[in-house]
Amino acid sequence: FQLTQVGRAVSAILDVGIVLIVYLLTSLFQRQYKWDRRIKYVSAFLYSIMVFPIQVSHFFTVDNFVTFFMLGALYFAYRARFLLSKRELNIILSAAFFGLALASKINAIYIAPLLGAVLFLKLSLIHIS
Repeated sequence: FQLTQVGRAVSAILDVGIVLIVYLLTSLFQRQYKWDRRIKYVSAFLYSIMVFPIQVSHFFTVDNFVTFFMLGALYFAYRARFLLSKRELNIILSAAFFGLALASKINAIYIAPLLGAVLFLKLSLIHIS
């Protein structure tokens, strides 16, 4: 195998993981905010047909890695916020994913304020009827 073929395979696996995390994250929002249950399918589908992630996977750049780990950090941060059981475990997993995102690309530092807000601030989503 050449390195580019291995890299493309790893990027493709991470892209599938990103689609799964988008589905799970939207599922959390759907349950918490009583959104239409189809939104999780639509969000995962829309990400899966986007051109840029496919192009990034083809050229084996770090963007798939950082996106996967940043979305993982957000997912576990929201799990810690919405699910009262296993809160400490979810915070630890969120921190681990954030660390892996930082190791992938230093620009992941810009998600730190969002993670802090999700974990420690009392925010509410405005419901528009």
